Parts: sequence; structure tokens; C-alpha cells
Amino acid sequence: MLQLKKVLIIFNVFLLFSCIKKNNKDEQLNLLLLYYLLNQPEPLSITCEDIPANQPTTTITTPTEDCSINSDTLYSLQWHFTKINMGTSWQSYCGSNISISVIDDGIEINHEDLTANIEPSKSYDYSENDTDPTGNPSLDNSMHGTAVSGLIAAKDNTLGVRGVAPRSKLRGYNAIKTRYTSNIIDATKRDIQNIWISNNSWGPPDGTGYLIGSDSLWQLAVEEGLTSGRFGLGTIYVFAAGNGAYYTYNNTSFYADNSNYDGYSNYHGVISVCAVGDNNVKASYSEKGANLWLCAPSMGDNQNGLVTTDLTGSNGLNSKYYGATDLPNTNYTKNFNGTSGSTPIVSGAIALMLQANPSLTWRDVRYILAKTTQKNDPTDSNWTSNAAGIKINHKYGFGLLNVSYAVNTAKTWTNFGGYRKCVIRNIPVYKDIVDNGPATINEFDASFTGIKKIEWVDATVHLNHGYWGDLLIQFYSPSGTESILMEPHNCSDVNGTRTGCQTGNMDWRFGIARFLDETAEGKFRISVQDKAVQDAGYFKKWDLTIYGRTN
Repeated sequence: MLQLKKVLIIFNVFLLFSCIKKNNKDEQLNLLLLYYLLNQPEPLSITCEDIPANQPTTTITTPTEDCSINSDTLYSLQWHFTKINMGTSWQSYCGSNISISVIDDGIEINHEDLTANIEPSKSYDYSENDTDPTGNPSLDNSMHGTAVSGLIAAKDNTLGVRGVAPRSKLRGYNAIKTRYTSNIIDATKRDIQNIWISNNSWGPPDGTGYLIGSDSLWQLAVEEGLTSGRFGLGTIYVFAAGNGAYYTYNNTSFYADNSNYDGYSNYHGVISVCAVGDNNVKASYSEKGANLWLCAPSMGDNQNGLVTTDLTGSNGLNSKYYGATDLPNTNYTKNFNGTSGSTPIVSGAIALMLQANPSLTWRDVRYILAKTTQKNDPTDSNWTSNAAGIKINHKYGFGLLNVSYAVNTAKTWTNFGGYRKCVIRNIPVYKDIVDNGPATINEFDASFTGIKKIEWVDATVHLNHGYWGDLLIQFYSPSGTESILMEPHNCSDVNGTRTGCQTGNMDWRFGIARFLDETAEGKFRISVQDKAVQDAGYFKKWDLTIYGRTN
């Protein structure tokens, strides 16, 4: 529509010009007029809609069961269970009948510790168009997804390891193996009505410092899952926050990625999961971000990795990559790592929550997780509380997963009602971003929205700048809670070569979790500042989307 308006303006100006006897002065004035008309600020646009709460399309019941007896031979090595407070959860909940899709490079569906929990004929191989996503083990096809799957749902038995939800049901969608966006979109919504949880231990290349967006059709697929997935209650999308906090070039480490530079992990409706080591401290690779929801264990800086399933025999991580430093039983590994490892631990915990209360909507699950986390690394200086009294940290989101507390809270939870979504576009700024100078600041009063309990905020920034890596972008709620959206950083290509950060027009949506339960009534404030010499820019406008409850 806006493009059409510009075309009409050009046409009308052309007609005007055709009626004017031209001389040099007239031409100059006419060109100035045309420039003026084409560069007028686009009109402010405000749309609010009330969205009803998800409703189930069928009656859902789940059994209670006991899988608390641990006979898995490698269970004692699975140190991550001591960090997430399993409590007595396994005395009643093991994940039975909870269907979880693992969007990854595949799953070895005949692995001895997974096969009992693979849903028959429900997986999909995008390479061969069949239902076996194992691929060629000798080429390490499905290595990553097999390790991820063990952390979710390795069976409780007398073999190897166990997952957080050891009787949940898995299906592998190997869309990441093919690297086609169309396959990722398909996997995101495949049989979505029956998918309870979608585990996504993947993302754009790490350590680049680049803002890499998500496909608009993928976003629509997620929205479909939130609306109609899991029998109408909404599929739970769990995403790795990213492993690119630093990259190394010529033996020097540079700050690179923030999870908010990832258009998948920072999307509305997604639970973004960061990683802490066995000391409860952020793994150096784990990306910070105002979009982070919570953390779970993975390999930290002392190299103590996660123990999970590996490709059978001499394939995969064990022996081929770690050799004598890995486990004697080569069907398993003790070296799995990254936010790829922390993410499935959260997915397994959600399966227990949904078994405890299958009527939870996707919004209720997210909220319970946020409210039941542990405050890990308590001396970290970034810990603070927002105006609603909820603890927040750019490194840890709302904190470290606490399974027992989350499951017990889920059992007696009363679902939220509907919510309101307000979209405000074209908030005008039209000011310079001074080279290495003071911040360019703008405010917008959102009191009219009536949203009293924020659930999520998107801030989309439209600017032009000569070197995005110089920018510090901060965003504040009406209550004054700060979210750091972008920090000065370096950029590299995927091979580690420093090639410089993005330049020119930025039109980027940042996701913000940190305002949870705060009011939207008052002024939101955005600050853009250039923090290094040489490059300057122009802050054109920004958009604001607020999701939340009105009571």
C-alpha cells in the first residue's frame, strides 16, 4: 500500500510538472518538491486486537506413572540431572504419549536406547521422502539429532542413559540436513495438530556478528502451530539461543553474537534456551540477549560435557571425534555440548509439565517456566528484577530450569484467558546518529493499549548506518526496565575471517522477554548510540508490538 502511495505521488507530481513551463529554476524547485514528497514520514499506524485463549479441540487425558527407579547403566554420569532439580517428578510423570518433533539432521531411529520411543512411521526424511531420518551413519548423518534425542527421551531401561522424559514419543524431521528453508518451514508445521513440543537445536551460523532473519513463511508456520497445534492448545517451540558469543581470529577472541541477532530464536512464541556449565555459570559460547527465556545445563568452560546417545558403534562423536577421551560404550558420548544440548533438556521438562496438566496452553507453559526458574550464578552483576518483581539477566533470561517446581506448579495451574496484541508502526524519529556521540533517544506513550501484564514485546528498528557493529541499542519499558538489544561487536564470515559488520539500512525486529508482567501503560523509550569513531547514521523510525493481558 505504501509503495502504491509513492507511485501515485510520482504520477501526480509528473502531471504537475507537465503543466509548468520549465526553466532551470523551475526544474530545481520541482526536483526539490519531488524529493520532499517521497521522503515524508509514513503515517503512524496503530492496530490493537483481542485474541481469545487457545481452546482444545478434543479432550486430552494423560496417565500418571512411576519411572523413578534408575537402572540405566550410565545414569550416574548424567550430572545435568543434579542441576535441574528433578525432585520426585519421575514418581508420577515420565512423558508418556507426549509427541515431540526433533527438527535436526535426523535421528538414528533403531538406536538401542531410542527405538522404543520412536513413533512408528511418524518421522520424515526430506532427502529420501520416507519415514526413516537415520541417513548414512558413516557420514555422520543424524549424529546431532541422535544426541539431542537422548537428552529428551532415552528410554528408562537397563541400557545407557535416560532422557528427562524417558517415555515420551519422538519423531525426527531431518530438515536441517537438507539446508532448504522450504523443508524447515514444512517441518515446523508438519502434522502440527498432534505435535506437543517442537525441539529446535539449530540456528543461523554462529560467531558471525551478523543479523540473520527468519523467513516470513517460517514465521507463519510458527503462528499456525501456536494457534492450532497440539489439539488447539498450541505447540511449544523450543529453540537454542546460539553458540556464537565469541569467535577467535589470530588467537584473539572477539565478542560477536547476541541471541537477538537470530531471527528464529528471538521470535514471538519461541522459548529461547541458553547454556550453563556444571558450575551453573554461563558457558562462554552461550549468547546473551533480551529475548532469552531460561537456561539449562550443557558443557561449560571446564569441558564437562553432557552424557547422551551417540550413533551406534564407531560412528558419531564417540571414538571418531573424541576417541579414548570418550566413553568405552561407543553407542553413547560424554562430550555433547552447546545450546544444542541445553535445549532438549528443557523440551523434556515441558513434556513432564504437559503430562501433569495437558490442558496448558503454550502461553501458560512459557509463563510457568519463567516463574519457576532457579537463580543460578547469584553473584553475577547483571541480575536485577523488573518492575513486576521477576528476576532477569541478559545472560540467563529468567534463570536456570527447575523441573520439580515447574511440574508441581503446572499440576494446579489455572490457564490464562485471552490476550491483546497491539502493533504500532512508523513511530517517527528522523534524527542523526552522531559518530561516537550522544545517544539518539525517542519515546512513545502506549497507555492507550490497556495492556497491564506484558507477555512479550517486539521493537523493530529502522535506521541507516555505516557500520552496525558500532551501535549500542537500548530499550526501556514504561517502568524503566532496561533491555540491551544490540552491543558494539565484531563480525566475521563463517570461516572466521574478519570481513566487517553490516552497513546501510537496518530494518530489524528485536524480541524482548524481560518486561514480563510489567504494565505497558506509559512511555517506552529507545536509545541508539554510535560508540566508535568513523561511521555515523540516521535513525528513521521504529515499530512496537506488545503482547499481554488486560487484567
